[in-house]
Amino acid sequence: MEIDQIEQAKFVLLICTENYNLRFRGKDQSPTNRGVKWEGAIITQELYEAQGKNTRFLPVLFDGNDSEHIPNPLRDSTYYCVSGSSGFEALYRRLTGQPATPRPILGKRWSMPPRERKTSFLQSTNSQGTLDPLAGGRTSPLTDGPTSAIPNRFFWRGVINEANDFFDREYEQGRVRTYLMGRQNCQIVGPRRIGKTSLLRQIERVAPHWNDELRIASIDFHDARCLSLSGWIGCVSRQFRWPNSPASLSGFVECVETALKGGERLVLCLDEFEELTVASRRAEFTRDFFLTLRYCGQQGMSIVTSSQRRLCDLVEQTDPSSPFYNTFPLLKLGPFGEENARDYVTLRREGIPAFTAEERRIILDFAKGHLLALQVACFHVMNERTGDGNFAHALERARDDMRCFLPDMSW
Repeated sequence: MEIDQIEQAKFVLLICTENYNLRFRGKDQSPTNRGVKWEGAIITQELYEAQGKNTRFLPVLFDGNDSEHIPNPLRDSTYYCVSGSSGFEALYRRLTGQPATPRPILGKRWSMPPRERKTSFLQSTNSQGTLDPLAGGRTSPLTDGPTSAIPNRFFWRGVINEANDFFDREYEQGRVRTYLMGRQNCQIVGPRRIGKTSLLRQIERVAPHWNDELRIASIDFHDARCLSLSGWIGCVSRQFRWPNSPASLSGFVECVETALKGGERLVLCLDEFEELTVASRRAEFTRDFFLTLRYCGQQGMSIVTSSQRRLCDLVEQTDPSSPFYNTFPLLKLGPFGEENARDYVTLRREGIPAFTAEERRIILDFAKGHLLALQVACFHVMNERTGDGNFAHALERARDDMRCFLPDMSW
């Protein structure tokens, strides 16, 4: 193929075989095979300049076993095995711009009338910001009006479900992205209330932007519907949008293989994984369950787990075959570092007055980088602006909260 053709083509199909891969990498020194080597250099350079983002070069297989012969620069790209009708259909849809699950059309924007601004002309303060005898409420020198108008965005105590309220964890998100784009697994491990579930929810939100072929199923083992194996299979099936829920593990494997051959990149997130070690669940989630997950991972489905302990500490280690957990690199989740914690309290939030230097010092000294403690301390310090301004009271309320949330830690 000429260089002009590669540059002008909307898509370039690469028929990946063992010989093609050798020629692509320059390992075949035959003088008649220099064209493929030249193509490989052009494609590699374009991917380098695009920082690895591939939208044009599509690996195509005639045999599913040839996936190992996809050239390295394209290993994290969606490939299409056209030996079956599902793979051919997926490729045709990609080439003709007809996705199997098109994104829904955005609804019409609602017209929202402005709300009436209520102002009390009887409220006033002296220069110290104390309550004026004629005022109808308390004001603060930190604001331009009644402190009851100060919004408090630091109310999260459970899972952070809103993207705008999720902060940082950029390193951890980058690690997970690397694993998923390489069709690998990952285990997120950290203590209670450190943000493991919130990180999984964030991955659900951002992963489709990494690759539009990614399909996410996120399962929380606290969900009563996942108490049984059949219920778990049903939940996974619905989230992967399979037309029919398989009745067994073997049926589950067939659905996974069909989706992978059709070009989908499946990601299975399993939260609260230690729940599977509870005695009442072992009869449902047996060795066969873990072997099935391991097999699906080997076929190209990525699995991301979250737990307080490592998988090797949770799963039976006496299994004579390769253990389930040995394909899961460890991603530890801990408190924020000093810089990230400082960024958290200095971040300007719309409609919220910035913390003063003294307030930031009080919050950081109390929280020591723990995200939940940062939320709690920020909440009570912010609320104290509408009170008597005594930060000792704010910290005492923050300690009371944290002793309820994490009684085994000293605050």
